[in-house]
Amino acid sequence: MWAALECTFAKKYVSSQTLIRKQLSNLKMKRNDELIRKLKSSGATVTENDLVAQLFVTLPDIFDPVVTALENMREADLTLDLAKQRLLAEEAKRVDREDGQTENDTIAAFSGEHT
Repeated sequence: MWAALECTFAKKYVSSQTLIRKQLSNLKMKRNDELIRKLKSSGATVTENDLVAQLFVTLPDIFDPVVTALENMREADLTLDLAKQRLLAEEAKRVDREDGQTENDTIAAFSGEHT
């Protein structure tokens, strides 16, 4: 009985998985947790490597150097949590640099120095 209900309502079909994977591949820096959950519930096997790869393809090009460094790690050492930590650290550095540049521009503007 349960199997019949599951076949009818669970949408565990390749077409469902393909559609969800296509939606995932079109995401750019959006939260994709719900689509990952849908993909898993459609019967697809989603590995840690799949999650890391999905994260990497949704990042803007500015993160390419970090992604390349992470991709060169041993597969066993690269986890989703580690990738997120490294990417967040890189983003924090970028924000710091931008804030410092803005502050320097402001100081130069008020001091009469022009570069």
